[in-house]
Amino acid sequence: AGNKQRASEVELIANNLKDIGANVPSSPDTGTNVFDSFNTGGIFATGQYDVALFANNWAPDPDSFASYVAVNQIPSPTNQSGGNWGHANDPALDALFQQGANTLDIAKRTTLYNQAQAEWLDYAPTVQLYERPDVFTYSSNFGNFAGSANNALAIWNMADWFNTKGKS
Repeated sequence: AGNKQRASEVELIANNLKDIGANVPSSPDTGTNVFDSFNTGGIFATGQYDVALFANNWAPDPDSFASYVAVNQIPSPTNQSGGNWGHANDPALDALFQQGANTLDIAKRTTLYNQAQAEWLDYAPTVQLYERPDVFTYSSNFGNFAGSANNALAIWNMADWFNTKGKS
């Protein structure tokens, strides 16, 4: 709610879907239970949606994505904490992620995760609209700042920051 960019995206997508005959509600569900857990009736966790638009921020290691798409992570009455809210069910993808997680050989991991990426695109449970970069600015008086590609964002090395002018 209150996100103008997201509202514009929803409007554009809804209009495009209407052009092919899909009925899209003019007021998408932005209620408080969208991201709730399975046991409290969360819309994503229980799979009670047809289409969803939201942002993600994955850690750099491809294995961090695996729990969001693994078959054994599909939420259900017996697996209420499962994180596969997209309810993706692709055993081939699971196998590639498992093999990638089980090797330390960088070349093998790269090959396996490239195959997993291709499988994900072929399976097509999601459509990536765009990648929004994280942009960090800071003063030249700020020492040891290091932007990060992981989901900890800009504060991952906060304990190492210091003021280069010697002030606290």
